Amino acid sequence: VGGLVLLGLDAALLTGGVATVALLAVGAVTMAASYLVRGPLAGAQRYGRYAATFWIEAGVGLAAAVVLTVVDEHATAAWIAVLALSPGVAPLVLRGAGRGATSQQCHPAATGSEECHPAATGTPAHRTAPLGPVLWSAALLLASQGVWNLAPVLVTARLSDAATLAAGFTTVAVVVRAPVLLFPTIQAMLLPRLAAGARTPRALVAAVVGAGLVWVAVATVAVPFVATLVFATTTPPASWVVAVLALSIA
Repeated sequence: VGGLVLLGLDAALLTGGVATVALLAVGAVTMAASYLVRGPLAGAQRYGRYAATFWIEAGVGLAAAVVLTVVDEHATAAWIAVLALSPGVAPLVLRGAGRGATSQQCHPAATGSEECHPAATGTPAHRTAPLGPVLWSAALLLASQGVWNLAPVLVTARLSDAATLAAGFTTVAVVVRAPVLLFPTIQAMLLPRLAAGARTPRALVAAVVGAGLVWVAVATVAVPFVATLVFATTTPPASWVVAVLALSIA
């Protein structure tokens, strides 16, 4: 995947060069950190904090985007930096908030005793994630991001002499992923049940399959329209290409 990214460095869409690739690498790290926080929160069914990670990330990214818009910043690296760094804010904020809550619970004045035992607060004395699963999670996240972006990188590299056509494909490939943003919520609700040995309801499976088929039909028409209206795409790919992309997402 790294080689394929390097093939596209000279393409018009990646004008940031090495800085772009470096920021994307940083983004993979911050995303891994955010998912390592969200996973335990979802497993413990602490959906308030789980949702807070998304709100914090979105708020930071939106605020930074507003600032860049006000100062009329056109550098690609600056905008990519917003996307790369914003996922890392939520883990830092929630980690700080968790430490504050723990210290307050364990303060003698708050507990009325000179000692604070883990059993009294429901907080283990030490919480250290095993290194192996953490590394595997980060590796799988990087691999998934590579797969997600493989098609746009290949098209950009092969169509270096047709930047407009490559830009249209890349824009459509990004817009067509919109339903994936809903998946973490469904995943967070299902994983604790599945981990406890419960079976996935057939009605839910049927609903997901039906929604996927509907999305393929809608995306074939709606995605090129949105890409043209919002992103000013002049040459969106053919309808059958959009349908294949939507089917891969579904």
